[in-house]
Amino acid sequence: MTDPGRRVDLNNRSNYIEKARDVVFQYGEKTIPKIIGHVPIFPEVFLGREDDMVQIKKHLAEQSVPLLLVNGEGGIGKTTVASVYYHGHLKDYQHLIWMFVKSDIKDALLNLALPLQIKFDDRIPEQDRLDKIAATLLSLQSPSLLIIDNANDLKSFKAAYPVLRRLTSVDMIITTRISNYSKARVYPIKALEKEKAIELFMEHYEQHSKEEDRLLQEVLSAVGYNTLVIEVLAKNLSCINNGLEKKYPLKALLVDLQTQGVLALTQSREVETDYQLEPAQDD
Repeated sequence: MTDPGRRVDLNNRSNYIEKARDVVFQYGEKTIPKIIGHVPIFPEVFLGREDDMVQIKKHLAEQSVPLLLVNGEGGIGKTTVASVYYHGHLKDYQHLIWMFVKSDIKDALLNLALPLQIKFDDRIPEQDRLDKIAATLLSLQSPSLLIIDNANDLKSFKAAYPVLRRLTSVDMIITTRISNYSKARVYPIKALEKEKAIELFMEHYEQHSKEEDRLLQEVLSAVGYNTLVIEVLAKNLSCINNGLEKKYPLKALLVDLQTQGVLALTQSREVETDYQLEPAQDD
């Protein structure tokens, strides 16, 4: 395992990902890939979260059952942190599994049957299927990493917890808005510090001028230094003010935030972000 005190090396990640996709492990007649599930998007910009990487690694190493709830409000940066941890530790794990939870954690776990090459008879009860999934995960070469993203339903988490806590040889990171489950250790993702929030804004809005620094600080305060909101607003401003004239100055943005609210201003389809404010809903 990697020294938990190191800084995450973000260089050459794409080259190593391509190599990692081709790595497989033989388990009897089964051939199971190193990368299970999809590879999470690596963020365009990653600022002010280096200490989170160190602390998450430390928490996982200290627990007898290495399960960590990485929690925080929507858009604060939970998935981004988990993604950077995943990419930064590709070489440290024999298998890396990324699961996105649409509604139920048990359903997401059962979807691992295909990549784990487990076949079930239709008559087998759900609990027996989950037991088989858990046994197969425990049989993988250690260490392995399981990241469960978007697990926000407390009832679903409580139902899946007995299965998850059995995975004592698997490092588990669960991104969630759950904050009140005493049986699992929680690591809160907090808002960016003011200086890093300003830096993030300016990464996506290069037209910012120092004359508007005070207004920018008011805007960032108004959105609670929320990472995703900052990115969306900055990218929108960059699209609108891409000429010599600033058609939509920060003063106007601040007024709109105060009168219309954040939600109304972050539903733009003009820009793309790595992670949306809310996951896409099934029809």
